[in-house]
Amino acid sequence: MLTCGDLKNLPVLQKIKYLTGDSGLANPIRWTFVPETEKLEPWIHGGELLLLSGALSQRRDFRLGQVLLDAMRLKMAGAVLLVGDSYIQKVPREAIARAIEQDFAIMAIPWNVPLVDIQEAVEEALKQAKESGEFDGPAGPAGPAGKDGQDGYTPVKGVDYFDGAPGKDGNPGADGYTPVKGKDYFDGQDGSPGKDGSNGVSATHSWNGTVLTVTSASGTSSADLKGATGNPGKDGSNGQPGADGVSPTVAVSKSGKVTTVAITDKNGTKTVTINDGADGSPGSAGKDGTSVTVKSVSESTADGGSNVVTFSDGKTVTIKNGSKGSKGDKGDRGDTGPAGSKGADGKTPVRGTDYWTTTDQASILQQVLEAISQNVIGDVDAANNILITAPLA
Repeated sequence: MLTCGDLKNLPVLQKIKYLTGDSGLANPIRWTFVPETEKLEPWIHGGELLLLSGALSQRRDFRLGQVLLDAMRLKMAGAVLLVGDSYIQKVPREAIARAIEQDFAIMAIPWNVPLVDIQEAVEEALKQAKESGEFDGPAGPAGPAGKDGQDGYTPVKGVDYFDGAPGKDGNPGADGYTPVKGKDYFDGQDGSPGKDGSNGVSATHSWNGTVLTVTSASGTSSADLKGATGNPGKDGSNGQPGADGVSPTVAVSKSGKVTTVAITDKNGTKTVTINDGADGSPGSAGKDGTSVTVKSVSESTADGGSNVVTFSDGKTVTIKNGSKGSKGDKGDRGDTGPAGSKGADGKTPVRGTDYWTTTDQASILQQVLEAISQNVIGDVDAANNILITAPLA
């Protein structure tokens, strides 16, 4: 880690002077920043070393005090002022006092030290500190698990992607060519005569009145010569009406172990008796039943809440919660709880260690200003600016 107090150890910054004494010497430097305007806020992240050169300080309306106050507010590490003729020659006393209060380092370096050498030296020191691991702090706790990614999505043609434009037509093909007989092709020679065929077989036929069957050397074929179906004949005359039927009736009665069935139709009544069969032997005793017990009761918040009762046989019963009852009467006040454990002893703040009075702060500021005024800071002008009059070379 590179701090403001380490700058004096860099060869190019051996002539640096600390205008705020020990204030801000432990502030770590993250990077360097050379402003082009007085407005710092858009470009600052905190921890930068502010380098104020002649390019900005020579402007007629330049307000050094406001720039330094903004740097403190933005938590910059400190500020290095290039001082000399046509450069910075005075610092507002208020800025020095505020820097001491806020532990902000204000430093001065002769104007003839090249600004690019200062930047290069600081950035090289930062690089070496980083490579040596001086910037590495203890590992922080593991962050929370990220949310599950969304399921993949199959793109839909016409919604997520589209066919490309049709390609250009290809070049025309070459014209076709009709081959010429006698040039591109020739007839083959006549083949030798084939052998004589075998003697033919006389055909036979048969007729069954509707189908003609013919058998020859090539096989057997049949043809159905039956004519088309004729028109339906005329309906016959109606027959004589039949005699009226008699619907049978059935009566069943039982007496003891005898069942009597009586069937009555036009021919009279017929009776049939049916005796009951002999009693069967007693069946074997059934197995004892299993008592069902409640295995568990779980609460569900779905659909207004319910309790699910699970029995030992695996079956469940869901009992929905009833509607919320009216608020009951306020209960009696409970008993006073036990006394809490004794708290830690209080501490009386010590002046000069835990706090500073306004008088103390003014005295410290005066002591610091007197201590740093040797060979660096001169008188205070009418505008309450501290003049940097002594040479820094």
